[in-house]
Amino acid sequence: MTTDDAPPAAGDHWSVEAADLIETAVTAVRDKATTPLRTAARAVVYGVALSVVVAITITLSVVAFIRVLTVYLPVGHSAGHHHRVWVAYLIVGGIFTLLGLFLLRKAEATPQEGK
Repeated sequence: MTTDDAPPAAGDHWSVEAADLIETAVTAVRDKATTPLRTAARAVVYGVALSVVVAITITLSVVAFIRVLTVYLPVGHSAGHHHRVWVAYLIVGGIFTLLGLFLLRKAEATPQEGK
């Protein structure tokens, strides 16, 4: 048996145990600090991206709705007068006004704590 094949002495395991302890501590710190921060950063990035997509979708939908109303409303067919545009704006503005009033009423109807 050569000296390389000899089992390590009892005092030689401290370096392996110290390395395992350091690795365990680093993993615990990473799991408690880095993982929640990474999750929060992903939530912020995806939230901003989703809000931009929703805002663009709503804007394009309103524009398309106004265009459809302008083309297909049976109002203002006289030559030289384009009354359909303001009627389309009036309809869309009325829808938004009613929606806003409904949401305002819902906000005032919810009980507030502490008041």
